[in-house]
Amino acid sequence: MDNDIGQLTFNLWVEPWIDLERPDGTIDRQGILGTLLHAHEYREVFSSSPTDVVGIHRLLMAILQDIFHPSGVKDWHSLQQAGHFSGGALQEFGEKYANRFDLFSVNAPFMQSSDLPLRPEKSGTGKPVTYLAPELPCATAVNHYHHVLDDEQAFCPVCCARGLVNIPAFATSGGSGIKPSINGVPPMYVLPGGKTLFDSLLASLILPIFQPPVRTAVNDSPWWKGPTTVEKKGEVLAVGYLESLTFPARRVRLYPQYRDATCTRCGNATRLVVSEMTFEMGLSRPKDAPFWRDPFVAYFLRQEDSPLPLRPTAGKAAWREYASLFLQVKVGFEHGNERVPIRPAVIDQLARLNDDDAYSGDSFVPFRCIGLRTDKAKIFEWVDSTFNIPMALMESSNAGLDVDRAIKQATFSCDTMAGCFSEIVNSNKKKGKRLLQVKLSMQDSFWTAMAEPFRGFIGKLTEVYSSPAGNKHEQTNAILQEWSLDAYKAARKELIAALEQVGDDGHNLRLRFQCLESFDQKMYFQMKKEGLKHE
Repeated sequence: MDNDIGQLTFNLWVEPWIDLERPDGTIDRQGILGTLLHAHEYREVFSSSPTDVVGIHRLLMAILQDIFHPSGVKDWHSLQQAGHFSGGALQEFGEKYANRFDLFSVNAPFMQSSDLPLRPEKSGTGKPVTYLAPELPCATAVNHYHHVLDDEQAFCPVCCARGLVNIPAFATSGGSGIKPSINGVPPMYVLPGGKTLFDSLLASLILPIFQPPVRTAVNDSPWWKGPTTVEKKGEVLAVGYLESLTFPARRVRLYPQYRDATCTRCGNATRLVVSEMTFEMGLSRPKDAPFWRDPFVAYFLRQEDSPLPLRPTAGKAAWREYASLFLQVKVGFEHGNERVPIRPAVIDQLARLNDDDAYSGDSFVPFRCIGLRTDKAKIFEWVDSTFNIPMALMESSNAGLDVDRAIKQATFSCDTMAGCFSEIVNSNKKKGKRLLQVKLSMQDSFWTAMAEPFRGFIGKLTEVYSSPAGNKHEQTNAILQEWSLDAYKAARKELIAALEQVGDDGHNLRLRFQCLESFDQKMYFQMKKEGLKHE
C-alpha cells in the first residue's frame, strides 16, 4: 500500500471492524460477511458507544432484509428454523455488492459522495473527523469537561466506519440549513435481543405489513443499490424502507492518510488515519412529508399535530416509559388525553408471530433501548437501558393500561410531594432559590426509590396475565393498590427527608407540619377518588 489515495482500501464486507461478544464474554472482530455468517455463535454487537450498536445493527438488518425479504409469517419462521443465515445467499450478495462497502473507493466510497474531491483543496480546509463521533466535541459543538483540539484528531478506518453508519439514525440539526435524518431529532431506538446475535437480527427483519405505511416499494434502494453521489441539501418525498435504514443525511468524503498513528477515538494503533473530511448537508424529507413511522421507534399520536417520537428526557429513566415502549395502551382522545402512545411496530410483529406460533423464543423477550438526548447541535448524553419484557404483557390488550395507570399514580405522588413543598415551604423567593435543589433532589430520589418496586409490580402483573384462570380485573386492582401505597410511602419518606433540611426553628417547624399534613390530605382524597384504600 502506497501513499496514493487511489490505492487505499478498507472494505467493510471483509475487513474486521465489528466487535462481537461471544457467550464466554470474549470479544472478536469481524467484517460484515463474518458477522452474518457466524451470527448464531455470538451474543451481540459490542461497543463502548451505544450509538455504534444502533448504527451497526441497522446496517446488518438492512443487508439481511435485502437478501431474504421475508414477505409473511411462513418466510420468517423458515429463517428461524434454519438457525443461521445462509452462507450461499451471503456469498451471492457479496459477489454483487461487496465493492460498495469499500471505505476509500475512488468511484463508490461507502456512505460517501463520489463527486466530492479525493483530497481537500488545502490541508486544514476540511471538517474535523470528530463530526463522526457525537460524544466528542468538534468545531463549535462543545461537550463540557471533554476538551480536544480538532487538528490533533485522527480516526482509524474502524472508527470512521462506525461513525458513518451512525448518520442515518443519529444525524441531528445544527446550524443554518443542517437538518436531521429521516427520523427527525434522534428518537429512542428499541432493538430486540435474544440468546444470540442471530436471534436479535432475525427479530429485526420486518414483514411488509409492519413496515412504514408511507414507504415506497418502487426503486427501494439501500446504499449498495443506490447512486454513489449524494445531492447537497436535496429533498426526497418518496423513501423506501431499506433506503431509510441507510438514509444519506450527510454528504461525506473522507480524506485518508497512510502513516503510523494512534486513533484518538479508540486508542488503537493504525497505519491508516483520517483527520479531515468533507461533511455537509445531504438528503432530507420536506416539512410537509407524510409521517414516517420507523418500526423501531415508539410514538405519541397528537390530535392536532403530527405524531411525536419518544425521545430521551433529562432525569427521566426509561422504565417510566415502559407502557409506551413495549405495551398496547389503547386509549383515545375522547377522555381528554393530549397524547396517545403507540409502541414500536417491531413489538407488534413479535406479538403477532408468537400468536401465530411462529416465534419460538422464550416467554421473556430482551430489548435494548438506546437514544441520544440532544438540543439541535448540542449532545447532552446517551441513554442505554435493557429490559426483559414478558410476552404475556406484550400480547395483552389490557396490561398496557394497568402499567400506564401505575406510572400515573406514581407521578401524582411525586407531583403532589413537590407541589406541597413549593407551595408551603419554598414559596419565599430568596428561600426558593436556596431550596430549589432540595426539591429537585427529592424528586430524583423518589423515582430512584420506585425502580425496584416497579420490577416487583411487573413481576406480579406478569403472573396474572400468564395465568388462564382467575378474575384478572380483581387481581390487577389488588396489585395496583399495593403499588399505589408503595408510591405514597416513598413520596412521604422523601418529603420528610427534604423537610429536615428546611430548618428547626418554630416558624419552619410549623411549615414542615403543614406541608406534611397537606400532602397526606391530598393523597387521601386522590386514592379515595380512584377507589383505592388509604392507610
